[in-house]
Amino acid sequence: MSSLILKLREIINNPHQLDSTKEWIPLGDEDSPFILVYGKALCFSIIKSTEVAPSNLLSYWKTITKAPVNSFPAMEAYFKLTPFSLHGQEHFVSRRALGPCYKRIEKELPNWISEFSENFFRAYKNNETISTSSLVVDYINQFNREILAHELSIDSNDLPAMPGEMAHMITTYKLVEAYDQRLQILVNFIEKTLNNIGLDMSEAWSLVSITVMGTEGLAGALLYGLANKPNKTDIWQAEDLVNLSYPVTLLAREPLCDLNINGLSLKKGQRLYVSPALASMLTNVNADETPDIPFGMGVHICPGKRISLTVINAFFNAWSHAEALHPRISKVKFSRDFILRAKDIT
Repeated sequence: MSSLILKLREIINNPHQLDSTKEWIPLGDEDSPFILVYGKALCFSIIKSTEVAPSNLLSYWKTITKAPVNSFPAMEAYFKLTPFSLHGQEHFVSRRALGPCYKRIEKELPNWISEFSENFFRAYKNNETISTSSLVVDYINQFNREILAHELSIDSNDLPAMPGEMAHMITTYKLVEAYDQRLQILVNFIEKTLNNIGLDMSEAWSLVSITVMGTEGLAGALLYGLANKPNKTDIWQAEDLVNLSYPVTLLAREPLCDLNINGLSLKKGQRLYVSPALASMLTNVNADETPDIPFGMGVHICPGKRISLTVINAFFNAWSHAEALHPRISKVKFSRDFILRAKDIT
C-alpha cells in the first residue's frame, strides 16, 4: 500500500508525466489494480454513476496506520452518519437528516460572516509578516467555532479544540488517534450543551459534520486565492477560485458490481482514485466540453457547497480591505495530497 500511495502522490504532483490523450492509468500490475482516473469525461461519468460508491476512507486510514481492532470509535460513528462515505439509501437518509441544519446555517450565515471576517483580519498586527498557511488555518478554525457558538448560543471560547486536519494520504496511528479523541470530546461537549438547552442531542453529529467535513478543501481554495491574483476582477469570486484551484485532488470510489464505464472495465470493489483536478489541469482545447466538478456531481455533490462559496466570498472581500494593512504575507509552495496543500516558504 505505501509504495502505491507514494507513486500516486508523485503522479498528482507531477501531472505532466500523464498522457493527456488517455483517461486513466493503472497503479499496479495486478489483475484488478488501483486506477487513477484523470480524463474529464470519464471522471464525470464515474462520479455521476449510481453504481460506483465512495470508498471507505476510515478503512483506508486503519490499513495504512496498522490500527488495532476497534480503534477510532468516534470516527467510526462519524462515518456511519455522514453522507460523505455512504451510498444508496443510507446516503439519502443521512442527507435528509443533515438537511435542516445545513439550511438553517446557510440562511443565517450571511447575517454575520462579513463582520466576522473583517474582525478576524483586524486582529492581526500590521507590523508582522503573516504566515499564509497559519492565517487560513486560524480563519477556518475560528469560523467553524463561530458556527457552533451560534447554533449552541454560547461563546466560541467555551468550545473545546476542533479536531484539526485528517485527510492525509500518509499518516500515523498516533495522529489519527489524537484526531479521534478530539472529535469525541467535541461531540460530547455539543451533546451536553444541546441537552442543557433542551434541544435534540442527535443534532450533535450534524453540527460536527458541517464544521469538520470539507474544511481542508476550503483551506486549499483560500490558500490558492491568497497566493494568486484573480484573472477577471480585483477580488476573487468563489466559483472562479474553486474551478481554478480544484482544492480536492482525489475522490476515492469503488464499483458496487462488475461494470464498464466509457470503455473502462471495472471489477466489483476495485479501488479508483478519480481526479477532476488533474482533468482540469490537463484539459486545454476541450475545456468546456464537460462541466467543472470541484464539488462533485450527482447524488454525492458536496452538501456544504453553498456554505463554502459564501465563506470564500466573505474571506476575500474582507481581505481586499485588509491587504493594504498587511503588505508582508509569506509565499507558499503548493503540493497535492487528497487535497491541495501549501507550506510557507521561509
